[in-house]
Amino acid sequence: MLRSTIVLVLSAVLLVPRAHAQTPSETLLTPDNAYNPIPSPDGKYIAYVRTGWGRPGGSGGFGHSNLVSEVAVIDASGKLVEKNPVTEAFLSGWTPDSTNLVCYRDGEYSLLSMNGERSSKARLPGATNVMGTERVSYLPRSGLMVWSRQNGFHTVLETPNGVLAQHDGWHGALIAPSPDGKYVAVAGSWPQSHLCTTSRWYSVAWQG
Repeated sequence: MLRSTIVLVLSAVLLVPRAHAQTPSETLLTPDNAYNPIPSPDGKYIAYVRTGWGRPGGSGGFGHSNLVSEVAVIDASGKLVEKNPVTEAFLSGWTPDSTNLVCYRDGEYSLLSMNGERSSKARLPGATNVMGTERVSYLPRSGLMVWSRQNGFHTVLETPNGVLAQHDGWHGALIAPSPDGKYVAVAGSWPQSHLCTTSRWYSVAWQG
């Protein structure tokens, strides 16, 4: 099986407080075939997704079911921590307290600690036939997962508690809450997509 090695390199500036940053430098942390490195908010760990082809139980070939996606966590020195891998899924990010990972795959989402313990897990509604319901994000104020789906010519932001807001047009499935938890940004993953900040149409619904 042919696999290309993608070196996971992070700037040391991401791993130390800004006040102590000296000359930016690069450090090889792992030779894994990996992508999507996300430092924890406290700067102590880095979560990333190991990838490749030949996922056990897949149908063979290069379809989505055969894509390996293993979430792993290393510390600032590059040492693997806790369970390895944490889970077989894609990675959305961390909770603000750096204790849990927000993960998703195949229409399901979960919140996991670094040792693989799940504090929440559920299946997205209509995940098999509704556009844009695989990727999730985490709302720090409410502690709920949020996802984006297309409803006709509208973008709908939804949580397990129901619809939070909707807007004309399809803005995409990428959701990034602001650090203060008041707003979100939405974007698509296709070429020439645009970033839509939702402060005007989402901030009121966010308070609910």
